[in-house]
Amino acid sequence: MVELIEHWWHDGAQTTPRQEVFIRHDPASGRFQVEHRVAAKSTTRDYDTEAEARYIADALRAGIIGWRNLTTR
Repeated sequence: MVELIEHWWHDGAQTTPRQEVFIRHDPASGRFQVEHRVAAKSTTRDYDTEAEARYIADALRAGIIGWRNLTTR
């Protein structure tokens, strides 16, 4: 079962579409996944380490004010 590490959401203010960024971990493979949703389009990539996944997730959120962390764990 894949575990949610972080979930970030941006409401798509007047100048940008709605976006979400997820970091997930698959204990079976040991890999981390970053999913970036923009409006109705989703892109997912796998990474070997949590540090790599966090770096990419941070980069995807960079330069846009108003992100909310919806992680509840």
